Parts: sequence; structure tokens; C-alpha cells
Amino acid sequence: MDANWFDTLTKRVSATSTRRRLVRLVAVLPLTGAVGGLLAEERADGQGSGAGVGDGGGRRRRRRARHHPGQGKNNRKGHDKKTCAKAGQTPRRGSRKGCCQGLSTDASGQCAVLVTCTGLTPTATSPTQGLQEAIDAAEAGATLTLCAGTWTVGSTVVIAKDLTLIGAGAGQTILDGGNAVRVLQIASGASVTVQDLTITKGNAAGGDFFDRTGGGIFNEGILRLVGTHVTENTADYGGGIINDGGGAVTLSTGSSVSGNTATGGGGILIWSGTGTLRDGSRVVGNTAAGFGGGIYNRDTLRLEDGSSVSGNEAGTVGGGISNIGTVTLEDGSNVSGNTAAADGGGIANAGTVTLKTGSSVSGNTAAGDGGGIRSGGGGGIGEPTLTLEDGSSVTGNTAGNDGGGIFNLSGTVTLDSGAIICSNQPLPAQCSGAFTGTCPAPSQECPPE
Repeated sequence: MDANWFDTLTKRVSATSTRRRLVRLVAVLPLTGAVGGLLAEERADGQGSGAGVGDGGGRRRRRRARHHPGQGKNNRKGHDKKTCAKAGQTPRRGSRKGCCQGLSTDASGQCAVLVTCTGLTPTATSPTQGLQEAIDAAEAGATLTLCAGTWTVGSTVVIAKDLTLIGAGAGQTILDGGNAVRVLQIASGASVTVQDLTITKGNAAGGDFFDRTGGGIFNEGILRLVGTHVTENTADYGGGIINDGGGAVTLSTGSSVSGNTATGGGGILIWSGTGTLRDGSRVVGNTAAGFGGGIYNRDTLRLEDGSSVSGNEAGTVGGGISNIGTVTLEDGSNVSGNTAAADGGGIANAGTVTLKTGSSVSGNTAAGDGGGIRSGGGGGIGEPTLTLEDGSSVTGNTAGNDGGGIFNLSGTVTLDSGAIICSNQPLPAQCSGAFTGTCPAPSQECPPE
């Protein structure tokens, strides 16, 4: 190699910044064996110690090797972004990420799709916070959507046309009487559905008899309660609801009448017309100072499959139901866990009561007679009758005096041969009084399930 070639090689080596470029240069230069050997040694040096011309590339390789996916501070932040809670999940406590985009926490604390309510919201422009005005302006047959919120009504909301009110859910859309006024009134001839809301703290007081009934609802039309709770209302009669004027009230789809108080009919008073419970509806935890802790029925009452009257209390008779009309318990219905300070822990009957196959009266208590049912006595129209069909049951009830299961004071009691009467207390008689049919022996206990 002459001097010119050596100068050229030196300049190119000095100007080469990376090892890869140096290797390319070696491949194209006509080097002598000595220079090629020298460069080969340099190459070996760079691979072994990381020093010399290839040092910068070696450091880069070491830096790149340290940054594997999923490691390092920046990657941890990226991971956090992927841990937002999806629909139906609960955001992790302490996480910087909550619900994923487009979701927010619902009442249960889980993430759900954001829903914007375009219906009515409470305003301060009238005693009913705009609700009565919206009802009056609606066409007959219309549906009004009530957003989540509380309407504290200073006067009773009256519906005198066919209408549907739909809330955001019981406990979310609330009509509140403030313990001062009846909350809702349905006029004769109107067909009304009230769905997914709560009616509470109504108070029917003063005036004539009917002014003092139905603390939550006064119905004279056709009223359907769907997924609706009527709770903590007060009246002289029918603490939660009164049905009058030949109207019809139906509780369905998990509706409940609970925690209401009155002298008679703590939960419901059927003064005239028809009351129906179905589809998991409940009358529960109501109190009457007198009779009918759950329901006082003067006309027609039907308990259909899945419905129950339970945990109610009466200061005299009929912890669950006090009846002078007609009551039918259909297959799958039950009257249970009610209490009377006198007679008829479950039912006090002075009218007509029929237990159909698959219905039950169980676990009720009376301080006097008839832990399950007391039949007979005044107040009804005609002679009281009680019928237990095959497969109906009166079980596990308790009386302080006679007839732990059934006490018949007067009238007719018919027990089909397949009726189940067992495990009622006290002995010696599960039944007391005159019967058509045979009440089981005092020692009869219910067979194991």
C-alpha cells in the first residue's frame, strides 16, 4: 500500500461512526494482509471488550436489551391504562383508572353504559314539582318517563286519564308526600300503569272517611303497579293503598307494599272492587293497630302464583289478612310469618276463603285462637266459609289458646282429604270447632321434605 492509499484509509476509518459501516468499508478497500489483520484484531477487540470503534454500538445494544416489553416505568403506566373496569365490573380500589371510556358507576358501584335520561325531572315551579302539569298536558294513552330523582309533592297528584308513568327504578325515581299529603289518586274510568318507582311518605288525614284512607294511593280506576314499591305511608285505613269505587288494583313483577301503617288494613284496604297480587309481588312488614295488618278485604282479593303476604302485624285480628269479602289463594301463593294480638295470626275470616292446591298458610302466630286461620264471627255477608282443597296446606302455625292451625268459631269449614294440616301448636288440637272433613290427629307432624 502506497502513502496515498494509506492516507485515504486513515481518513475513512476516522470518519466511520459505526461498526457496521466499518465492516462495509473493509469489504471494498484493497487492503494488504497486514492492514486486514490489524482490522480483524480491532473487530475481535470490539466484540470482546466493547471498546474501540464499535463501543457506541455495543452500548446501544445493551440499552436496547434492558427495555423488554412489560418492564420499566413507562411500560407499567401503559399497563395501567389497560386495567380500566369493563361493563359489569367494579373498579379496583386505589387504581388510577376507573371505568373504561363510555361507562360510569351505577348504584351498585359497577361500571355500566352511560344513559342520558330525556324524561321529566323535578322542578320547583309548582306544588308537585312539575309532575301534575306534565300529566295534565299529556294525551290520553301517553307514556311519561320520570328520570331518577325525588318529587316532593305538596299536593296529591291526580290522574284522570289513561296514562303510563315509568321511572328509572324503585328507589331511584321517588314520589314523596313529605308525611303531609296523599301521594297519588287515580280517578274512576282511568286505566293507569305505574312502573319502576317508589311511592312513599304519604299521609291521608282529616276530613271524611275516604279523606283518611290510602296514604300512598287512592284508586278508583284500573291501576297496575309494575316493579313499584309503596312504602312508609300512613292513613286511618289502607295505609299504603285503598281500592274503591269498583276499581281494580294489580301488583305484579316484584311490586311491594311494605312498612305502611293504619288502624285497619295496614298495607292495603280493598273497600270495593278487586285486588290481585301476582308475579313475586309482596305485602310485607305492614302494621295495623286494629285488624288486617297486611290487607283488609271487603270485596275480592286474589293471591296468584309467587305472591305473598308476610311479616305483618295486627293489634286485634288478622295479622296477614282480615276478610269479610272473598279471598282466594292460588297455587304458589302463601300467607306466612304474620302476627295477631288476638285471633287469626294468618287470616281472620268472616266471609269466604279458599285455599287452592299448592297454596299455603304457614308460620303465623296468634295470641288468642287460630294461629293459622280463624274463621267465623261477625261482620261478613252471609255465613262464613273456609275451604282447603287437596294439596293446600296449613302448617307450623301457633295459637296462644285453641286451634293452632285452624279455629272455627262459626260457619262452614271444608277440608278435602288431601289437605295438609300439620306441625301446628299447641296440642291437643291442631284444629278446633266444627268441620266437614277430618282434621289430622293432634300428634300429626309434617313429613320431612
